[in-house]
Amino acid sequence: MDPFSKTVAVYGSSAISQNGAAAQNAERLGRLLAEAKMKICNGGYMGAMEACSRGAREAGGQVVGVICAAFSKRRPNPHLTEIIDTRDLPERITTLMRLADAYIVLDGNIGTMAELFLAWNVAATGWDKPVLVVGDSMKKAVFELQAHTEISEKQLAMLTFVDDVDRAVDCLKSYFNSKQG
Repeated sequence: MDPFSKTVAVYGSSAISQNGAAAQNAERLGRLLAEAKMKICNGGYMGAMEACSRGAREAGGQVVGVICAAFSKRRPNPHLTEIIDTRDLPERITTLMRLADAYIVLDGNIGTMAELFLAWNVAATGWDKPVLVVGDSMKKAVFELQAHTEISEKQLAMLTFVDDVDRAVDCLKSYFNSKQG
């Protein structure tokens, strides 16, 4: 059996510096996922994607970068073990959604929000794939939206909010272990 039988999509900002705290956090996440023998898929470019990919590769992990023609001026980060090239942003996001057995959302911009909401929405339609939101920023954004929309408590409960990447990986280990039994 492939030791990397579970794939986790990691979503986060493409705009972070590689020497800041957010990059250190994403790099740690990549390392922890690889050590837990989980494959990573992400958007394949810079920012949190690059940092997470680097952490995973340094720990001997596998990283699938899903890139797209819309970003033809960007280069895939050098830490990917596989690249999937898509035509456009909707195909890229759909590919990431389908590849993953779980989703981890770090802080980000509109692209990260779009990925969070799509993962959340497919969870609401019955896909049995956990969606974990790391840290306070995205959590606050979701709760603020709930206060001004029709997002129900039941829908909110489909997300797992965790304080840090260590807790996120622990949650996924428990989740996948419970599914094996």
